[in-house]
Amino acid sequence: MRLGRYLTLPRVGALLALGIGVLAAPRPAAAQTVVNNSFEVPFVGPGAFSYTPVAPGWTFDAGSGISGNGSAFTSGNPPAPSGSQVAFIQSTGSIQQAITGTQGGNNYRVSFFVAQRANVPGPQTLRVLADGNLVGTVAAGTTSYKQVSFAFIAPSSNFTLRIEGANPGDNTAFVDLVTAEFIPEPGALQLAFGGVLPLVGLAGAGRFRRLKRSG
Repeated sequence: MRLGRYLTLPRVGALLALGIGVLAAPRPAAAQTVVNNSFEVPFVGPGAFSYTPVAPGWTFDAGSGISGNGSAFTSGNPPAPSGSQVAFIQSTGSIQQAITGTQGGNNYRVSFFVAQRANVPGPQTLRVLADGNLVGTVAAGTTSYKQVSFAFIAPSSNFTLRIEGANPGDNTAFVDLVTAEFIPEPGALQLAFGGVLPLVGLAGAGRFRRLKRSG
């Protein structure tokens, strides 16, 4: 195969676009550390639960706590999505944690699994806040766990994540496997060349066709 015949102008343009696109691609989202994100500490055990536990990372109030599988709270629900324990948020209770290593003004995504309590099916809605600013709400809805995510701009560095109940009364939702991740902006080269280099390829293709017809 003759290299000159292969490296036509449109092919060179396409290869340049591909190479710059790879180099300029944004980094994958970087996970932030959520301490004790599946509520395995302290260990309350199967069939047991605890209000206002002392837990690494998290602060619980009088309307929240940790439950093991098969407790008076969770006996009607599937097992915890991660490990063997979940957080419960009853009435207007809340859980919160300071998420460190973050920068104000950057984009982040918080995700977790949520389920409605099955054996006392009062509907619960959860509010998600960053430094007191509402970033989203979710109705627990189903008694099977589902993953939900909320994207937002961090109001400050090392923001405080708070998940709280919105429905007073005996209404409870379960939360598990809380994660937070940084969402990178597109790379500068990607923004600069992402629309330009494909045009180089198209221009090269047009030039190649004209040369071919004239030849």
